[in-house]
Amino acid sequence: MFDAVEEITSLNTTEAEISARFADDELSGIVTAGAGDLFVVDRRSLDAPFRAPRSVPGVNTTANEGHGMLSADGLRIVFESDRPGASGGRDLWLATRTDTTAAFEEATPLADLNGPLDDGEPYLVGDRLYWSSTESEEGPTRIRVATASGAGFGSPSVVALGETTSDGHPVLTRDELEIFFSSTRPGSKGTAIWTARRASTNEAFGEPRIVAELDSDGIDYPTWISADGRRLYFVSERNGSLDLFVATRR
Repeated sequence: MFDAVEEITSLNTTEAEISARFADDELSGIVTAGAGDLFVVDRRSLDAPFRAPRSVPGVNTTANEGHGMLSADGLRIVFESDRPGASGGRDLWLATRTDTTAAFEEATPLADLNGPLDDGEPYLVGDRLYWSSTESEEGPTRIRVATASGAGFGSPSVVALGETTSDGHPVLTRDELEIFFSSTRPGSKGTAIWTARRASTNEAFGEPRIVAELDSDGIDYPTWISADGRRLYFVSERNGSLDLFVATRR
């Protein structure tokens, strides 16, 4: 059970906060806020405030970029963007660099993963990429997964989570045995955080349940979980605007 919910005041602004993904030490990360750009943030310790954000070099354009996540070595970044040059709507893009102090080279769309409508909210765990995908005007949004293959990713598959309502914002523990996601399925007040577990990565997830202790009257969705699985970072509208929070698990 999660408790001790804290607002991350040093990251929250007067604009909407969209996402935050961190390094394993939780001292640096990539955030999305406001008009749709990716920013680097860092702090000296877990108790210290985050310093002023800086634009991710080589990634942001005049279009919208969001939900950026670095690979473990910091040499790749996957993000969503509605920039031209991909399949349409929001799409998944990948950029690389040769050194963690260098700017990213020009991003390319993940053509094998992008569908005709929206693909976004990417989440990297090891060599696997999870994201949300909408493939038809009538159909719900589903969470998909693909495994890294060469410079890209292999064929995607749907993560079975039951229900026919839309699911999104996938966040997984490092062992990929627990998933957190947003859903509008029955049992929540609106868009809420849900979770499911499985015994191994070769098995399907069990029946999802709502994370009731984090449910509010507004929008709630997960954005990152700590390496030890104890701290869940999430976005919530509970204070009237979309802001970043962190909850600690007992």
